[in-house]
Amino acid sequence: MAVGDEAAIGQDYRRGPHFMNAGLGYGGSCFPKDSRALRALAVNSGYPFQLLTAAIEVNELQPRRAVQRLKTELGQLKNRTIALLGMTFKPGTDDMREAPSTIIASRLL
Repeated sequence: MAVGDEAAIGQDYRRGPHFMNAGLGYGGSCFPKDSRALRALAVNSGYPFQLLTAAIEVNELQPRRAVQRLKTELGQLKNRTIALLGMTFKPGTDDMREAPSTIIASRLL
């Protein structure tokens, strides 16, 4: 992106400035399932969709990286109390389907 593109995207009413404040990864009921299905379709058609594969792999890795960063910053996590806030996959919903926070919570436990 060129300098200033972030501000331009933020002016789009369909997205708004919050669009540029990404979380740890994507979740929900549709996007993870659809991205895996698209990758499978591409592979079955003989197309190595490397960009999509990389996006899926990074999304799956992000929660683990967050826990590793906690370990780096705090040291040993055993017997510590750690609060997880904003656990749904996106703000303004109560939907926990495939939320990255569920992986973080299980790894912390």
